[in-house]
Amino acid sequence: MHYSVSDLAARAHTSVRTLHHYDEIGLLPAARTASGYRTYGDADLTRLARILRLRRLGFALDQVADLLRCEANTGETASKTPLGRARALALLRERRHQIDAERANLDRMQRALDHEITRLTAQEADMTDVTDAEIAEEFSGERPEWRDEAAARWGETDAYRESRRRVSTYTERDWHLIHAEQAAILDAFAGALADGAAPDSDLAMNLAERARVHINDTYYPCDRQFHAGLGEMYVSDERFTAYYDAKAEGLAQFVRDAIVANAARA
Repeated sequence: MHYSVSDLAARAHTSVRTLHHYDEIGLLPAARTASGYRTYGDADLTRLARILRLRRLGFALDQVADLLRCEANTGETASKTPLGRARALALLRERRHQIDAERANLDRMQRALDHEITRLTAQEADMTDVTDAEIAEEFSGERPEWRDEAAARWGETDAYRESRRRVSTYTERDWHLIHAEQAAILDAFAGALADGAAPDSDLAMNLAERARVHINDTYYPCDRQFHAGLGEMYVSDERFTAYYDAKAEGLAQFVRDAIVANAARA
């Protein structure tokens, strides 16, 4: 079967403009008739169905392209390698965790709305009943479900109690600076990996030390041995691995190895 761009758009319940864009960015390249019109075949229909499904799952177009490359089953592509499959799994798992967080956030929003309705119905709406802890939570940007798990696993430790004490004092400006430093460290690690730096190079080890100092100064005392333990979690817990590898393939292992090397250097 061959489809014109309008035929394919109608069959897929999408727009001609969308198909033009997918063609222009190479996501769904169209063949051309002798007159220069776009034309598509059954394989394009199958690919488009996959693209639209991934879009409905919340993936950005560049992630869709990445996943399709990883899922390709013909030719000598990167997706035929373990790294290709690992990249695809990392993207899918990260999106799964994002959906879990979104669902949990909707549940919290529903409870908060019920609380606001109750307060207003009782004519008790008053900003003075908002606690300092609630204000700090709004500015922290923490994922509540991760915080709950941390409380369950480490709630009785001195490090956890110190972390909760510190973060309860941070202002909106504090959190802006904290998040900016975290993003800068992640970008720097990804850049070092892309440039071919070894995990035990001075560049990578210095980044590991920067990350350790950031944790130490922001959350809780973090010596190099403790930091090495965190590094192991980056590769043993698939959620952390997905977080790092979504930034750059193999980044979780690279960061872990740099942390271990930095601890050994000290």
